Amino acid sequence: MLSLVGGVVVAAFSPAPPTSVRAVTEAPDEASASLAARVQGRRVEAVNLRSETSTTYANPDGSWTLDQSLGPVRVRRDGGWVSVDASLARTGAGTFATRATTATVEVSGGGRTPLVRMTDGAPGSGSPHVEVRNAVGARIDSYENSVTRKSIGNHTTIEYDLP
Repeated sequence: MLSLVGGVVVAAFSPAPPTSVRAVTEAPDEASASLAARVQGRRVEAVNLRSETSTTYANPDGSWTLDQSLGPVRVRRDGGWVSVDASLARTGAGTFATRATTATVEVSGGGRTPLVRMTDGAPGSGSPHVEVRNAVGARIDSYENSVTRKSIGNHTTIEYDLP
């Protein structure tokens, strides 16, 4: 607002009310994360350091925190990260496949296809595999043949109930 007082123009300034600012929880790189953490007084993730098993945060005091998981908590899909989702979805080929996992597990929808296929591999395992059991609990391979020897090395039992 402008006023004329004694031949002098006086300007009065009334600042706009403060607007609310959303807190930043992640930043593209270490420098941005560090600055945002100091300004906000809370930790901020440095996204460029993100991996399948780790998340790195800049802390307000200038230190860094690394959250490390024993197994994958996210996987890359279409150029970005998504949370691991081992649930099954029907594919266009009539099979069922895991939605978002490091190793894609594909289960037959019936017919003469292999019962289970696994592709891409799993981190930390030189010989990834899926152990499958039939209705009575006996170990079988992807063609429903009996398997009598135990698998060596690392493995995780994956169980699914088909719809």
